[in-house]
Amino acid sequence: MLLNLTDRSAEPLHRQISIQLAKRILDGELEAGRRLPSLTAMARGQHVSRGTVELAYTALAREGLVRLRSRRGPVVSDLLPEDREIAAARIGASPHSILDAIEALSGRLVSLIDKRKMCSVMLESLEKYVRPESILIAWPDEADGRWSILTDSRETRGIQVDRGDRLLDELRAADKPIEISGNGDTPEQKGLRRALRGWDTDLVFPLRQGDDLLGLLALGVGGTDRRFSDESLNLVTMFTNQFATALAMADMYVCSIEKRRIEHELRAAKLIQANLLPKELPDREHLEVAAFTSPAGDVSGDFYDYFVIDRSHVGLVIADACGNGVPAAMLISQIQGIVRSGVADGKPIEHTLNHLNRQLQNRAETGFFTTLFYGIMNIDTGFLQYANAGHNFPILVRRNGQTEVLTSTGPALGVVPDLDHETTGVELHEGDCLVLYTDGVTEATSSKGKPYGEAQLKDMAIRSRHRPPDEMLDFLRYDVERFGSPGPTQDDMTMMVIKINKFSASESYAA
Repeated sequence: MLLNLTDRSAEPLHRQISIQLAKRILDGELEAGRRLPSLTAMARGQHVSRGTVELAYTALAREGLVRLRSRRGPVVSDLLPEDREIAAARIGASPHSILDAIEALSGRLVSLIDKRKMCSVMLESLEKYVRPESILIAWPDEADGRWSILTDSRETRGIQVDRGDRLLDELRAADKPIEISGNGDTPEQKGLRRALRGWDTDLVFPLRQGDDLLGLLALGVGGTDRRFSDESLNLVTMFTNQFATALAMADMYVCSIEKRRIEHELRAAKLIQANLLPKELPDREHLEVAAFTSPAGDVSGDFYDYFVIDRSHVGLVIADACGNGVPAAMLISQIQGIVRSGVADGKPIEHTLNHLNRQLQNRAETGFFTTLFYGIMNIDTGFLQYANAGHNFPILVRRNGQTEVLTSTGPALGVVPDLDHETTGVELHEGDCLVLYTDGVTEATSSKGKPYGEAQLKDMAIRSRHRPPDEMLDFLRYDVERFGSPGPTQDDMTMMVIKINKFSASESYAA
């Protein structure tokens, strides 16, 4: 039995063995009742130690995928398909684990406003897909520092937390989970940190929207190696982001009912949208991106995103979702979550768009749909693979002033059921610019009712193509605003400019 093991992976060898064997079990290649090689035989065949194989087999047995019977080797268990899928997801071998888990959690949270019920749903999802040794969720209950804690035993308890607690300050600034350990008397080990250690937790994730700390999630790692796999950490992070968004929306919904003031809801939605917008790409030497979004009202139905996938690839997304207010903000949050989950799970563009289309079709009665352009740029070669789901055609401006439009490869998402979106591609060269925009730009009207139009946008893009992207964006935005009639705009406007400075082949791209 030949496995593909490498010391260049971030995963230790026993994790590589367990994941690869779990995938074969899930795919049916290793059927129920099949005996795996003994510890000695597998160790010799893979050129690893018996201890490494033992750790791998123990992990498979812990998830119920195999039964450890004798020295002759473990036997593949006869499990129901759904049980095998859940076990494989926990071990990091399921091809749909992250995407399906996020979808399941989001679908259950979106209809809830009761915080305790939402926490129970979160606990169930973690128990199903991650299975930590212990779990608790905590959130501030009163302004005087009283917090509520819900444990995996479904008990709700109260705890007093000092506003200046050291761990709270760390969580407000954290961009990754915080490890807690020790029971000393130093300031770092007192207060909330000590209380969480008393519940046998090791890792704390902030539940945060912007600068607001809505609560925390604490997990006990357990297991022999006292660590979560990269897949599990990635999944928990996705869970906490989705959960924090749902908590923020639920809080603001209750607040709007109590105060009968919709501006609180809109402020929450604006905050969510602001948090969805990406930060600056870490490598401006090879690829520069500039973008802006301007809502017609308080909350926009547009959104854009760009993100580093790996050392050679960058993802680009622009979308125009239906509706406005909190529903539009929540829809955008879910769209971004599914797109980024697809990237994290290694899914191709067409798979992610087809999945998005099905999810929006499931809510057809609510009228949810969106146009979307999704591309992946290879900065080593300049090749852009993309799919355009009913969105305005992006304008590609060549360095010599020639232009091309990237035409649609399918209708808007959520409109046609069971639709397969296909991808196409285009080659970009150094000095080329790509202009992505929503229809609020080209449909901006003058005082005489004349639309700005794609032709004028294309002409302005050609004239400004030699400028850096941020200056080019300012030039285009000024021209659109100068053209339009005075007063509020009728539609959201969003634009993104991408420029290739030079290719990074044979160089190290700082991801």
